[in-house]
Amino acid sequence: MPFSLVCYNGHPLTVADEYAGRKVVCPVCQLTVPVPDPRLAAARARLGPGPASNGTPRSPVAVADDEEEPPRTLGLVFGPISWGLSCHSSRLVLYLLSIFALIVVLILTVAQAVGEEVLPLTIDAVLIGILFVQPGLGISGSLLCLGVPAESKSRRFILASLVLDLTTAAVGAALILTQQSSVYAAVPPIFAWVCFVLFLRSLALYFDQLDPAHDALVLVLEGIGLAVLGALLRLGWIFYWFEVRPELLPDAVLILDVTLYLVTITGLVFFILLILNNLEFIGTIRGLIRPKK
Repeated sequence: MPFSLVCYNGHPLTVADEYAGRKVVCPVCQLTVPVPDPRLAAARARLGPGPASNGTPRSPVAVADDEEEPPRTLGLVFGPISWGLSCHSSRLVLYLLSIFALIVVLILTVAQAVGEEVLPLTIDAVLIGILFVQPGLGISGSLLCLGVPAESKSRRFILASLVLDLTTAAVGAALILTQQSSVYAAVPPIFAWVCFVLFLRSLALYFDQLDPAHDALVLVLEGIGLAVLGALLRLGWIFYWFEVRPELLPDAVLILDVTLYLVTITGLVFFILLILNNLEFIGTIRGLIRPKK
């Protein structure tokens, strides 16, 4: 009959009686925990100290160091998952650097410190990073996270994120080969991010952390809202630049250019705040799966 014990870090464990007197590994902190044998303890209590012990309590039965550890029935190793989350954090840091580069170029363009041709080149460089470098980090991180315990019900989300990151790289290669650009290229990475946050939410629920699980839903709603506004802003830029701007007087062009630049910078600042919240949330989940010893 299974019985309960607590590891050295305070994580409750349920262990089958077949492991009594052996060692188990905590699936949360990876510490090896000796399992007492309640039957042996009861027998000793009935018999009392043996004659050879002279009344001295007997030491627990030692387990050989080379004894094979029992199966980790409570979950798989969380170490690779922590590394996978680090890959996803690096991906978000690259997003931050890309946004900072865009903001600097936008400010320089408004101040007429650089020519208008610099902005499209910067956007192209950022898109290459979004379509190739960042999905590569996401793919690596998602592969490392596939070893989550099945009972967490989170594997489907990280698998979906992995497939969408692969789709992002394929779409990016197709756009470059055909020398085209499309607003739809941003759709796969957005949904890949949503699936990743839902993966983190499932891990939070697995550890009975309701507040982080709620925070994950807030992040998803904020991210989708910003993504929709960003797509509308980009379409507005395209329509303005090619349809409206050529017909305007120079003074009106200057006013509308500055207005759109400021609106774009404001949107990018909100996006930076969203990324910072994501990094903090990833740190919270890493703290759950890798507690300090």
